[in-house]
Amino acid sequence: RRWQYGVLTGSLLCQAFASTVVSVLWPFVLRDRFSFDAAQFGVVAFVASLVSTAAVASFPSLERKLGSLRTASLAAAFSSAAVLCAFVLVFLFVDPTDTPL
Repeated sequence: RRWQYGVLTGSLLCQAFASTVVSVLWPFVLRDRFSFDAAQFGVVAFVASLVSTAAVASFPSLERKLGSLRTASLAAAFSSAAVLCAFVLVFLFVDPTDTPL
């Protein structure tokens, strides 16, 4: 039983660390890499909050259909893939010398 609390605590710490890193670094990436100004970042932040709200709202129905363990696993996998795309792949495929949209 004690190891389960350790795994849970470690998972929560990793999630909190990742959430903080993403929320702190995302504005810097947009500013430095794409020359976004405050208005453009506001649009990105608004869309991110809409997506986050939709994800939280869809969780109960997905949990009823798939079960709690499968839903939590899929949510973690999707979140990891989204962060990978946002922070790693954008540096590989986007030319910073291009003008932003």
